[in-house]
Amino acid sequence: MPEATTYNTRDREDLLDIVTTLSPQETPLFASTRKGKRPGNVLTEWLTDSLDLPNIAGKIEGEDVTSHKNPFANRAVVKNRVQTFTESWKVSREQEIISGPTSVKANIADAKAKALNQLKVNMAAALGSDQQAVTAASGVATLTRGLGAWVSDTQSGSGTSDIPASVRTPSSSIVSTNELSETQFNGILQSVYEASGAKKNYTAYLGPTLKRIVTEWKRGLNAIKDDSLDVPVDGEVKTIVLAVEIYEGDFGVVKLVPDLFLGRANNTGLTSNSRYRGYVVTPELLELGFAEAPTAVDQPDQGGGKRGYFEAMMSIRCLHPAGFGKIVAAA
Repeated sequence: MPEATTYNTRDREDLLDIVTTLSPQETPLFASTRKGKRPGNVLTEWLTDSLDLPNIAGKIEGEDVTSHKNPFANRAVVKNRVQTFTESWKVSREQEIISGPTSVKANIADAKAKALNQLKVNMAAALGSDQQAVTAASGVATLTRGLGAWVSDTQSGSGTSDIPASVRTPSSSIVSTNELSETQFNGILQSVYEASGAKKNYTAYLGPTLKRIVTEWKRGLNAIKDDSLDVPVDGEVKTIVLAVEIYEGDFGVVKLVPDLFLGRANNTGLTSNSRYRGYVVTPELLELGFAEAPTAVDQPDQGGGKRGYFEAMMSIRCLHPAGFGKIVAAA
């Protein structure tokens, strides 16, 4: 006898009002970096200074002090540029009219939310990249210098004069290897300590392969469930909770945080370079300057549908590159 079943009846499709996005979205380095003073120009500059080497020669009794030093002779100007980041969105008129199981407003809201999230990821990738600063020209966009280019003992390409030799990262703070040892990691901490002159609390942002290698050391690691990090944002302090491990070395305590947006190139996914990239960061020496915080811009519908974009203008400020360390994959 004929009967109605689920496989011979044209039942209506059950389309769930759910969209699953599976892409890297957590940006620990970007989210944890403090927000500094708003830039007043596309070129933002600041000063660094250092003490002279100790003079233990002594003064001869009875002699007058006849020569005087310039206390600001060691000052150097460091600079970076403000880059504009944009991420656009558009919902067609057909999608607006024939919305299916979800509402029109939800489609537009989803489009905006995804664009804003993508903008955040773009800025995070720029922060963790090796991108050099680029000055705007006809058909050329201004680029801000990424942390990988800041933390370097040599300077090549554009923007060479932006980081004076006196403030560059010591070569001993940079390790190129495919199997980082605890001894090498402690060597980076020692080098940063020698440059700064003080034991500090650092944060090491590590690509996934590098994080796994560090975790396997065991000795010196204290696992904790989470850690609160207070970050100044627009005059207010916001608390970010991260799952971290703590490394206690001879020259400081280091929070170990995995990050998927280190050493990325433009429009490039994870590679052996990004999986093995790591930065030892002195938090108070790194900040982001937003000339424009992420801002929504709605554009007129010209017949094709509602559209717009998100925009942000940001400069990366490595206040003194000597206070950082870096791990890179060996060639």
